[in-house]
Parts: sequence; C-alpha cells; structure tokens
Amino acid sequence: RAQLARAKSLAAQAKTTLAERQAGVVRAEADLKQYEARYVQAERDLGRAQKLLASNALSQQEFDLLRAAYDTNQATVGVGKAAILQAQSAAETATAAFGRIQCGRILGNDAAVAGCACLAKPTRVV
Repeated sequence: RAQLARAKSLAAQAKTTLAERQAGVVRAEADLKQYEARYVQAERDLGRAQKLLASNALSQQEFDLLRAAYDTNQATVGVGKAAILQAQSAAETATAAFGRIQCGRILGNDAAVAGCACLAKPTRVV
C-alpha cells in the first residue's frame, strides 16, 4: 500500500515535470520564431546597406554595424534551433520517465498505477 502511494506520488511529480518540459519546447519554438524574424529584418537591412555603401550614402562604420547585427542574428537562429533540440530531448526523457513510473518500473515491483498496459509484464530498471 505504501509503495502504491509512492508510485502515485512519483507519477504526479513526473507528470508535472513532463508538462514543464513540454512547455519548454513550446517556448523554445516561440523564441526561434522571434530570432528568425529578427534575422530576416537584419538580412533586409544589410541588403539595403550594401546598396547605400556602394553609392557612398552610408559610411563603412554604419555598414559594419549592420553586418555585425546580421551575423549576430544569424548565430542566434542557430542557438534557437539547438534550444529546441535540447528542450525536445528533455521532454522525451520526461515522457519516458513518466511512462516507467506509471508502470511501476522505477519501483521494480507491482506497485503500478492502475490501468497501465504494461502491468502484465513488469520490468525492473537497474
């Protein structure tokens, strides 16, 4: 009985963690959209700056600042993509942990949450 209570408590904690990790994926995806929008704007600004530089309507210093902004935004998009992969990995790990806890695998016994499809063949995690 105590083990069942512990399994239910672990399942509740894992469910909360899973929700947090899934929210992290959504947040990382939203951040990437912002980064991509800033990158597109920086790309447009750089394109206009190249034309202005060619006609001497823009100083080299101003052009260099726009080029740096472009490069920074391009790198930030890469960081955003990596953040999504990291968040997805964390969510996948939380999903697996939640499944193991629901099935009693963390406890290595039959103290599983009722209704789990894997109750017929409990698996011990070492």
